[in-house]
Amino acid sequence: MGAGVGWSYGLRRLIDLNKEMELSCKKEVAALLIPSSETLSMFTILEMLMDKEEKIGKCFKKSGPAGVPYSDFPTFQDWMANWTDNRNLEEDFPTKYFQTVGSNLSAAMEKGLDVIEPGCGAGRHTMAVAKKYPNSTFTASI
Repeated sequence: MGAGVGWSYGLRRLIDLNKEMELSCKKEVAALLIPSSETLSMFTILEMLMDKEEKIGKCFKKSGPAGVPYSDFPTFQDWMANWTDNRNLEEDFPTKYFQTVGSNLSAAMEKGLDVIEPGCGAGRHTMAVAKKYPNSTFTASI
């Protein structure tokens, strides 16, 4: 470890500050700090929801509103796309997903099915499945 000037003990175990005042860290620590990290995605959703807590809570009351509008979450679609990309990479989507659903669906998709996915957002899952199963036809809508 470097000098760690002014760094708390806990932070010094994660980030190294050398004599040239250059920061470095282990590869697994860097993976948690980069924007494509799933961990970072979870922190950003918390930040997005924090100021909406009261509105969300009112939705659970009998006389409350039916929900909180998407307009209150202008960054949600971007967040969801980033989180989905990370999950797809880490979970080997769609292969592992289809294994949990059952082998019959995967076999049918390989033969060819007509699939519709309403409300798919940017369609990332649909595109991943379409690449894996080129004999099937996919229709998706936001």
